[in-house]
Amino acid sequence: MRIGIVTYWKTYDNYGTVLQYYALQTYLQKMGHEPYLIRDDFRGAVKSEVSRLLRRGELFLLLKKGIRRIWGKKINDKRHFEDFRNKYFYFSDHVYHSYQQIYQTPPLADVYVVGSDQPWNFYGQDLARIKNRMYYYFLDFGSKDIKRISCAVSFGFPKIDPVHRETMQKLLKKFNFVSVREKFGVDLCKSLGYDDAVLQRDPTFFLSKSDYQRLQQNEIEDTRPFILLYLLDNTTDFSIYKLKTWGRQNNLAVKYVRGNSWMKKKTFYRSIYATVPQFLELINKATYIFTNSYHGTIFSIIYGKKFCYINQSGNFAGQNTRLIELLNYLNLQERQLKDDFNVVKQKIDYERIKNILEDNLNNSEFIKYIKACSIKS
Repeated sequence: MRIGIVTYWKTYDNYGTVLQYYALQTYLQKMGHEPYLIRDDFRGAVKSEVSRLLRRGELFLLLKKGIRRIWGKKINDKRHFEDFRNKYFYFSDHVYHSYQQIYQTPPLADVYVVGSDQPWNFYGQDLARIKNRMYYYFLDFGSKDIKRISCAVSFGFPKIDPVHRETMQKLLKKFNFVSVREKFGVDLCKSLGYDDAVLQRDPTFFLSKSDYQRLQQNEIEDTRPFILLYLLDNTTDFSIYKLKTWGRQNNLAVKYVRGNSWMKKKTFYRSIYATVPQFLELINKATYIFTNSYHGTIFSIIYGKKFCYINQSGNFAGQNTRLIELLNYLNLQERQLKDDFNVVKQKIDYERIKNILEDNLNNSEFIKYIKACSIKS
């Protein structure tokens, strides 16, 4: 089947965003299908934000955001995400610059898939400003004969904004199959009148360690044992200083990779702007990993590493729900860093986890549905 995929993809600093799409595309190819990324570039949303800030007289904030974006992109270009996408992604022929464009001339496909990551996260956003984007990520375009399904899609937060409820209810009814990444997503779908949503683990679990190792390029020549800090720039419960100090006390070098780092905050710590292959190689070679990232934790698990997850705090505390749920599912609650940093040294029974993940993959309702669609086609 020809499968058009809608997801977040135009990122310069989020390794999970890039790799979740790569994993889904690669697995569908292994199944014999022709997946491709539907390319969107809704710059109108940026223009709308500029107009809004100008109307409100917030010129300083506009300039601040502009400088952060330009400077952040300049720094993050070092990661060469664009090169990785161009090398490994299959794209739609057309780039859609507005919802109206894709509605009028939709891409050809047997199936549309949305996911994974958080394309259904609209909480706290003004409906009038994001309505077209919501229609796009709920696949409200194309022939009615095209199947519409979601793969491990996330709402981001365990709440539906009341102003979005009516629109989401209408859009969700058009789906033939819905799988969500978190348990609270199943409950949210039920609250929207869709009772058949199922839980589907992140598509990065569709591939094995050996699949990802094929992307590595063995570019890291430093042979010293090291800890890897993969930290989003969101506030966390532990400072980088404490983590680096623990590493030095244990005679380990420290390699720090910033994620989600569009100059949200300044840091005086030297960081690595790794390419995707380098990021995977760092995970592969690290002695221990400390991360506050969902996908940082997932790849620590896929690579069978000793790791600790660090809670995000403050306004970002809501991001912890998805990770805690995953750790509970794999019975890895003890990997959450609290007081004793040495917990990272504790052994993990990866044979048990491997069996859980294999069982989950073999019983994936998403994969079963894709196979059923293929047979009917």
